[in-house]
Amino acid sequence: IMNLAKLKTLYGSKAELVVLYDFYFGYKKGKPASQQKTQEGKLIANAIENYGIKFKSVPILHYKSEIIQWSRSFTKFWVFDQVQYDRIVYFDTDCTILQNMDELFFIPPAAVALPIVYHKFEDLNDDYKEIQEYLDLFKGDVATVEERYSFIDDFKNGNLIGHELFYYNDKDNNDEFYRALYDGLPSMKTAMESLDKINLEFELGDFLMVIQPSNKIFKDLLKLCGKKKSNEYDMDILNKYLNLNKISSNKNNKYINEKKNTVEPLVLILPHNQYGMLSGEFRIADPLKHEVFLAD
Repeated sequence: IMNLAKLKTLYGSKAELVVLYDFYFGYKKGKPASQQKTQEGKLIANAIENYGIKFKSVPILHYKSEIIQWSRSFTKFWVFDQVQYDRIVYFDTDCTILQNMDELFFIPPAAVALPIVYHKFEDLNDDYKEIQEYLDLFKGDVATVEERYSFIDDFKNGNLIGHELFYYNDKDNNDEFYRALYDGLPSMKTAMESLDKINLEFELGDFLMVIQPSNKIFKDLLKLCGKKKSNEYDMDILNKYLNLNKISSNKNNKYINEKKNTVEPLVLILPHNQYGMLSGEFRIADPLKHEVFLAD
C-alpha cells in the first residue's frame, strides 16, 4: 500500500492501482475505516479513501513446501488471471519503488517481461577465463554494448532495425513494426551456452513483472504448481514455464495473444540495473564490488 501511495502522490502515476489481498483480512466492503473491525480492514479502507487504491480478494494458493513462509507465494499467479486488464505491472510487497514506472506499460508486446536474477553470478570471476575463451570463438556473433547503442541510434534516427540492416518504414502497422524490432535484437543463445559450460543458467526474477494477462498461462502455471517438488517455489515454477533454454535453442519465443489473436513473444528481459536492484547492494562497502549489478 505504501508503494502504491507513493506512485500516486509522489511519482504521479496514471495507472489504476490494485492490490490482490487475502479475503481473511476481514475487510468489510463499502464501510469506512471507522467501522472496520480489524486492523487490516482499517488499513484497506484508508487506502481506498485516501489514495483511490482498488482491492480485490483472491483465494490463497498454498502448496506443500519445505520453507513454510514461501508456501503461499504462488498466490501471485492470480495476477495472470486478471484478464479485465490489457497490461499489468506487478511487484512483490517487499519491493521498494523509487520512481514512476508507467513507461513499462509501453514496452513492446510480450506475455511477460521481467529482469534477470543477477546475484547468481557473484561467484563467476573464477570461471571468467573459461567463459571468455569460449566467447572468443563467437566474436562477431554477440553485439558489444557500443554496437547495441549504435543500433538504437540508427533505429531512432533512420528506422534501422538490428544488425541485419532491415529497413522498416510503415509506422502504422504495429505488428510488422514489432516483428522487425524483435528480429533485430541480439540473441541470448551464445551467452546461455557459455554459462552452461560451468553449470550456470539465467534465472528470471518474478518480483517485478510486466504481464499481458492470460487465462491459459494462469491455468498452465497452476498445473505446474500441482506437480512441483517441495523445494520449488513461485520463481522456480515461472522459470520452468518460460524455459529460456528451450526458447533459445528452438527459437520458439512466442505465444498466442488470446485477446488480439496475434502471435507475440512469450518473454522479454527487463534491465535489472533499473528494475531489479537488490537491497544487498547497499551493504557492499567496496565501490568496486558492484560489477555484477552493473554488468550489461
